[in-house]
Amino acid sequence: MFTFHHKCSHLNIINLCFADDLFLFAHGDAHSAGIIMDSLEEFKDVSGFSPSLPKSTAYFCNVLNHVKLAILQILPFVEGTLTVKYLGVPLVITRLIFRDCKELVEKLSNRINDWRNKSLSFAGRLQLIQSVLYSMHIYWASVFVLHARIVSDLKQLMRGFLWKGYSKVAWEVVCLPKEEGGLRICRLESFNTALIAAHIWRLFNSMDSLWVKWIHTYRLRGRNFWDVPSRGNMSWSWRKILQIRPLVRQFVWYNIGNGLKASAWLRGRNFWDVPSRGNMSGSWQKILQIRPRGNSFGIILVMV
Repeated sequence: MFTFHHKCSHLNIINLCFADDLFLFAHGDAHSAGIIMDSLEEFKDVSGFSPSLPKSTAYFCNVLNHVKLAILQILPFVEGTLTVKYLGVPLVITRLIFRDCKELVEKLSNRINDWRNKSLSFAGRLQLIQSVLYSMHIYWASVFVLHARIVSDLKQLMRGFLWKGYSKVAWEVVCLPKEEGGLRICRLESFNTALIAAHIWRLFNSMDSLWVKWIHTYRLRGRNFWDVPSRGNMSWSWRKILQIRPLVRQFVWYNIGNGLKASAWLRGRNFWDVPSRGNMSGSWQKILQIRPRGNSFGIILVMV
């Protein structure tokens, strides 16, 4: 019998596929590896396609050495080591470090070097920064909270390209709106935070997403997202999402709709902010009564 990976069993996740890249997930045992190999052979017989062995790799985590050797005898793949790149970004199991995203700095540097010999006006260089250089880092910034050194290096490259050497105005001033004397270049830190905050929006509005289903199953587990504590044993990327909740929470409003998915048991100091945006204080008695009156509802809130 095939055994699912322990973080895939509840959702029956076996594979992730994008274009010609295929990830297969399984428990680290020889029997599951044999089923994977049989499936690949059957796919080859039906379609005529076979996996490229030089490009196929097996990754292990907390698998005993003798079990690993048995699996490698079944699967004709080489053993790989993390970190591995997928869809252009590294798959990391710990916090993102400078080495992991140094490639991003090199890409921007190479692009700027291609423009060095061109006769570009100040307005032209500004436009290239806003349209080209920023677009090159958007994908990374939407996936990771970028390392502080990476952000510093990116700003240094953009600043040097804009001024052609010595900066005539502080970069913080350049990032101000034009009405305040700046050039309306988005601050990299704020831009990164806004893109990461979009994942919080997805948690409530993209329920068909596999990532959202996985988060609700293995991270939230029926708990209120706003009340989940951030602990050190959580993954680095998930903790970063939890840490920006205070920035996002103040802009969240609730649309009750038909009430089928609305929870009356909102907890935390922001409870009063939902209906009144006032400065009322006090502790809630754990009761909320909703009395139907024809086609309307009367809500009774009791405080003690």
